[in-house]
Amino acid sequence: MAWLRITAPPDWTVTPSGRSWCACGHDQSATGRAAVTVLVEIHEQHRTLCPLLSPLEGRAVS
Repeated sequence: MAWLRITAPPDWTVTPSGRSWCACGHDQSATGRAAVTVLVEIHEQHRTLCPLLSPLEGRAVS
């Protein structure tokens, strides 16, 4: 349901990039080391909040 793809070539002179997307419509991209690191955090957070990935029972209303 949710995918994270990171392209990080072994050459440190090449800029890494990443994309996080989900069947619910979440779709985000990042370029650069710092931005890709943040994207990983956003992806992990999305996986805990996405209505398609986490059960509704027992969740607090937000």
